[in-house]
Amino acid sequence: MSLYTYVSERDALLELMVDAVIGEQELPPATGDWRADLAAFARGQRALMRRHAWLPVALTGRRTLGPNTLKALDRALLILAPSGLSPQARLEAFALVSGFVASHVGYELAQEQTFGRDDADARKFAESNARYLAKAVESGAYPHFAEAMATAAPSSEEGAPAPDLDATFERLLARVINGLT
Repeated sequence: MSLYTYVSERDALLELMVDAVIGEQELPPATGDWRADLAAFARGQRALMRRHAWLPVALTGRRTLGPNTLKALDRALLILAPSGLSPQARLEAFALVSGFVASHVGYELAQEQTFGRDDADARKFAESNARYLAKAVESGAYPHFAEAMATAAPSSEEGAPAPDLDATFERLLARVINGLT
């Protein structure tokens, strides 16, 4: 409660906390390869959000941009300059990528909270879920889902592999970035 001597309200304190944490992110240089640079920026955001699990939720209610946030935003806009997007479209593109990162990290953290960090728990759930989905596909009631599952990576002999969070993030991040222009 003594913090409120310096900050008048909880929301203002949260804004200061968010800006301070954003200042921890090492900003990648702008090399001219905007896709690679933006991916590096997003990886940094992901690492930051995983270290500070409260951050993805806190970012959704942001009202102000502190100096660290403005510095990061300015770097992102510089990184996106070679994309050919207008300045407004660069803002929107960065918001889209940042939103993806926050959403994905929220999903990762929820999975870890649900199943723990133990690969055995995740594998057990994946195997159970794979059996359920196989029955759904076999039913014939979901032809488009069945088609998507037929082209998915096959399961190992021991059952469904535990999900690779890093590989999933990288695959989805590439799709988001490649769809910006």
